[in-house]
Amino acid sequence: MGECCEEDLWIAGQRVPARSGRYASVVNPATGEVLARVAAAGADDVDAAVAAARQSFGHGEWRRASAAERERAAAAGVPPGVLNVVFIAAE
Repeated sequence: MGECCEEDLWIAGQRVPARSGRYASVVNPATGEVLARVAAAGADDVDAAVAAARQSFGHGEWRRASAAERERAAAAGVPPGVLNVVFIAAE
């Protein structure tokens, strides 16, 4: 495995581990090399992400952001505390 890292979930503007503590490998299909390990979200993690997203959209900056601002935030890859993303992975 080369330069690899463990990536947590992004919920409510914070990186958090999956509640299960499990990680799944992201593998390059051409070489079999493990590129990263990502937190494997479960139902509780998804529920937390959805609740945070609803809160952010209903009362947060994301609701007031223009489409262009949302696009820039998503393209930047590092949400400015308003984009709540959960990666769901399974091994």
